[in-house]
Amino acid sequence: DQVYGFMPKRENYESMEEEVKGFYEYIVDFLIHQIDEPLPRSKFVTRSPPTKFGFDEIYLINLTRRTERRKRMLMLLELLGIQVKIFDAVDGKELTQEMLDSMEVKQLTGYEDPYHKRALKFGEIGCFLSHYRIWEEMVAKKYQKILIMEDDLRFA
Repeated sequence: DQVYGFMPKRENYESMEEEVKGFYEYIVDFLIHQIDEPLPRSKFVTRSPPTKFGFDEIYLINLTRRTERRKRMLMLLELLGIQVKIFDAVDGKELTQEMLDSMEVKQLTGYEDPYHKRALKFGEIGCFLSHYRIWEEMVAKKYQKILIMEDDLRFA
C-alpha cells in the first residue's frame, strides 16, 4: 500500500481555535500512522519556536537502534512545538547479569510482575535504568520540574 494523500474529515467546529486544534490532531494522527518523511513547510504558515512549557527539561527516551521511532517522534514534537532532549535508553538487549551485579542492581526478593507473574526482564530493567539516570541528572542539575517521554508515546 502507498499513501498518496491524507484528507481529514470535516467536523462542525464552534470556533476557528477548535478547527485549528482539530487539524493538528489529524496531522499528528497522520504522522503516527503514515509518514516517514517530514511534512513540507509552507511559506504562509509560521511556527512559534519550540518550548519546554515551563519544565526545566523535557526528555525523550529512545533506544539508539530504534531510529524510525526517534525520527517520527522528533517530527511530531517539532510540529507540536515541544523542545526535547534525546536521552539514549539503556538497551536491555545489551545488559547482562554481570553488568547488573557491577551496578549493584538487584530485584527485591520474591518480587514478580503483577500482570505476568514473573521477574522483570532485561528490557524492563533497561527502561527503569533509563528513567533512573534521568532522575540522577535531574538531581545533579537541581531541576525542579521535568517531563519524561518514551518514544512510543501516543498523544490523545
